Amino acid sequence: MWLPEKVSWSDLEDSEGRVYAKASQLYAALPCALCLLLVRFLFERYLATPLADLWGVRDHVRLTPETNPILEKHFCSQARVLSQADLRSLCKKTSWPERKVQVWFKRRKEPGAPRSSQEVLRGQKPWLYNLKEVWAGIPKQIPQFLPLCVSRP
Repeated sequence: MWLPEKVSWSDLEDSEGRVYAKASQLYAALPCALCLLLVRFLFERYLATPLADLWGVRDHVRLTPETNPILEKHFCSQARVLSQADLRSLCKKTSWPERKVQVWFKRRKEPGAPRSSQEVLRGQKPWLYNLKEVWAGIPKQIPQFLPLCVSRP
C-alpha cells in the first residue's frame, strides 16, 4: 500500500495513548449492513405498507392507451410533451378530439412512473433505492461544498 513520504507502517502502530483504526475492524461493516437491510425490510413490510393502507394511499389502475400508430410515432420520435401546435396537428391527423389525444399521451407516459405506494416506501429519495443516484454529478457536487470546508480568518 502506498504511504506518503516520511511515513512508515511503524508510525501507524498504537503508541503514546494514540489508538489507530485496524483493518480487522472493517469486518463489523458487513453485519451492520445486513442488520440495516433487515430493519428496512421489516419497516416496509410491517409498518410502511399498513400505514399507507390506513392513510388510503392506493395504487390506481393504469389504463393502457389504445393503439394508434400516428400518436405512437410522434411520441417516440419527437416529444413526450405536446405543444399546442402539435396537439392540433395530431387531432387533425387522427380525427380525435384534443382531450382524447391528451389522455392518450398521459396514459402512454404513465407505465414508467412509480406507483403511489412505492413513493411512500421510498420516501421520494432516489438515492435510497437507486445507488446510481448516490454518485450522480459527483464531480460537480464537490466544489459547492469546498467553501464550507475552508476556514475563514
